[in-house]
Amino acid sequence: TLPAIGSDIDVTNKKDRIRVSSHAAWVNEDGTIGVRLTFKNYTSNWIPEEIDYIQYTCYDKDGKVVQKSTKLTIGVIDTKKHKEKSFDFIVPAGTYEVRITKSKITYWTEWA
Repeated sequence: TLPAIGSDIDVTNKKDRIRVSSHAAWVNEDGTIGVRLTFKNYTSNWIPEEIDYIQYTCYDKDGKVVQKSTKLTIGVIDTKKHKEKSFDFIVPAGTYEVRITKSKITYWTEWA
């Protein structure tokens, strides 16, 4: 069974957000699960800082933690040049759900 994936990340004090626009999962030969998250910047005229990140935690079907929170740096998702960015990562076998547990997204540029 491939894991369910969290769907979005709220951006503090902004009415718009960065969201997981698509995701995929596959089983590797060693039994681990590969996950691809694609983030899309739905905000206008703002760029997130390069140090921005989300954290995700992996849970089994009984809700127990399989892998503790892991940081995934998002970096710049420029609304005019590159609105989307994809990340591949590996989660342990037996992962039933990947939840986005924490995020830090700060916008530092506003275009005139």
